[in-house]
Amino acid sequence: MNNKQIINKRTGLQNNSLHKMLQHVADTMVEYGLSMNHVFVDLTPDKDTLKTAFRDIARRKYGVTSTADLTTTQIDGVFKDFAVAISNETGEPVNWPNSIDHAEEAGFISNKNGI
Repeated sequence: MNNKQIINKRTGLQNNSLHKMLQHVADTMVEYGLSMNHVFVDLTPDKDTLKTAFRDIARRKYGVTSTADLTTTQIDGVFKDFAVAISNETGEPVNWPNSIDHAEEAGFISNKNGI
């Protein structure tokens, strides 16, 4: 790591302060009954924001804070709630990719009908 990277890195105090501030704001928003949409109307959905929503469903439903700690049954339950919420807003189904989809995307098979 060069000196420029070290100089620009946030301090431990800044990091702790950031997390403390985020928790305080989150607690206050919950206390006032506000969702992210109330404050950040233009929050663009991307993989990270959607994973946060998925993780939040897991936390509320099962008390699990990391998706890596979900059981196979729990991840199915979280996905169902997540899919219903998205589908209710968009009118579009949300499907769980199957192993054939992954293999095709990775280039292991040319189409869903076989190798």
